[in-house]
Amino acid sequence: MVKEATLAVRTRAVCMIEAGIFINKVAKVVGVSVRTIRRWLLRSKSGEPLQNRRGRGRKTSVTMVPKVVISKTIGKKMKSTRVISQNLKSKGFSISHVTVHSYLRKNLKVRPYKPQVQPKLTEKQRTARIKFCNERKNWSIDSWRRVLFSDESSFEIFHTPKKQNDRVWAKSSSNVPPTEKVKFPGKIMVWGVMSYRALSHLHIIPKGQTVTSEYYVEVILKQSLIPSMLRTRDSGTILERKLLLERSKAIFQQDGAQHIPPKEARNG
Repeated sequence: MVKEATLAVRTRAVCMIEAGIFINKVAKVVGVSVRTIRRWLLRSKSGEPLQNRRGRGRKTSVTMVPKVVISKTIGKKMKSTRVISQNLKSKGFSISHVTVHSYLRKNLKVRPYKPQVQPKLTEKQRTARIKFCNERKNWSIDSWRRVLFSDESSFEIFHTPKKQNDRVWAKSSSNVPPTEKVKFPGKIMVWGVMSYRALSHLHIIPKGQTVTSEYYVEVILKQSLIPSMLRTRDSGTILERKLLLERSKAIFQQDGAQHIPPKEARNG
């Protein structure tokens, strides 16, 4: 859409013409066409104001009922312009999604946003998190350096990128290589620990293995956590250094619950 000239620019152009400057030069200076300046001159000579009159331009094709329907979708989820358009068409109003988009942007002054994803928490979980934060809001950096953070997560082995982020620049679609997708991609579950200075080796949980309390203690903690905590090197890679400088002061943080590390790891 062409940006309209301001009243100051229009007045300046008319004054330059009346001062004897050639119209071609004026058009080049103010950045508009000669035809536009001639139109301004005619309006000025006839006594009409140089600014545009209100109410000019193409009127919206959205009638009262669609306006109400579109207005009620503001702030609601799963209300894309195509969904709104289909809803209006089912009610007998033939309005395209482009028109819906234009009405939302230009008339209602709203923009489309993607909802932020956040964990679904119960009231008990919210209370526990607030308590956790309040108890530690005044912790110093040295206090946090005592903490070992652990967690587990699953990963798809053949994960395909999102279409919105996967773009290939080409002259035609025939030059774009296809993205292969596995129908039932496999997944692996891994567990690990990190501190402010090092990482543990990842523990890969076997396929079909349920992480029971017994498996967690006997396999994950004893075979993965303790060996990592018993490291003695002060230098090296993040997989070789000590997790903490003082193991006796360690705080093991697991899924939001604080635990004292096993006795074997605290000694020394």
